[in-house]
Amino acid sequence: MTSIGIISIYSQIEAKNRLPFRNGAQGWNALGIDVACPAYGPCGRLVSTNPKETTGVSFAEWCPKDKTYECMRGLSGETMVYLINHFLQSDDYIPQVANA
Repeated sequence: MTSIGIISIYSQIEAKNRLPFRNGAQGWNALGIDVACPAYGPCGRLVSTNPKETTGVSFAEWCPKDKTYECMRGLSGETMVYLINHFLQSDDYIPQVANA
């Protein structure tokens, strides 16, 4: 298991549903940035709490097209740098010690 810090951007599925479970906690040493693209995410309609509702056929139809990720433009570089810096300076970030 790795303990490296994780920073990731999620456009459709929320970070709380994607960040790994490590050291007894989901999202340990991680920052998930949710952009929330409900109208554009290519597989959002396929997310279900009932596994019987998700089929291979549905995923085979998935295809990012047109302006599917247009909402990503709402996340500016300045905002990303701010969020990353805030995480790196928080108690949630656990720096790794380099082995010499």
